[in-house]
Amino acid sequence: MGKTSYRLLFTWKHGRKDLNNFSKGKFQDECQKLFNIKHNDELLDKEIDVHLTQLNTLLITENGMNMIKIKDQAKQKALAELQKGFGNRD
Repeated sequence: MGKTSYRLLFTWKHGRKDLNNFSKGKFQDECQKLFNIKHNDELLDKEIDVHLTQLNTLLITENGMNMIKIKDQAKQKALAELQKGFGNRD
């Protein structure tokens, strides 16, 4: 009997060198967005103001949602501690 032969061909496709797939941190990303809006020569002053307002609203909403999550977590932690404390008094 003959031997089975397998032939595999692998190829590698290089990505663009100027492509940035990685986040450098939330603060850096926000600064980059602001810079891009402010230095876009194709936008009128009114359009820049609208885009900055939209971005600020988005950032405030995201931060607000994070604060709500933190407050909810703190409330649940305090409630759990209270329940443990009341359980020990029996």
